[in-house]
Amino acid sequence: MSVKASEQSAVQSRRSALGSPASRALTISERKFPDNRGFNLKQLLAQASLTLNHRIVAALEIRGHADFQVEYLTVFSSIESSGTPLSAIAERASLGLDTMHELVRALHSGGYLERQPSTASLDGTVYALTDDGWHFMLR
Repeated sequence: MSVKASEQSAVQSRRSALGSPASRALTISERKFPDNRGFNLKQLLAQASLTLNHRIVAALEIRGHADFQVEYLTVFSSIESSGTPLSAIAERASLGLDTMHELVRALHSGGYLERQPSTASLDGTVYALTDDGWHFMLR
């Protein structure tokens, strides 16, 4: 079964699970999907985001970025073009400073990010995309 057919089948299953308009009058806690999870929009959105992120990483692997991890996407989506302090990147990504430091360090050593001096940061440093980082983002 193709990916598109599989996705269409999953959507149809969810629609079937919700039932007719009369059955949709049930409270949210009474609704169940085929896998017996309750209807929770936050969980559905998180799953959709995770699925999309994994597809992006798979496409990047095909383009020759085999070492790229899904967690790196949070850095790229949280950094400003002019450079961003580590604490701001971590806050935007809702990650702890230690976790973000590890991600930024890996991208720095991979040549995607560089440290730049700045008065905008408490430690006097911001992280910005290198030329390779820009090429990666715009490719």
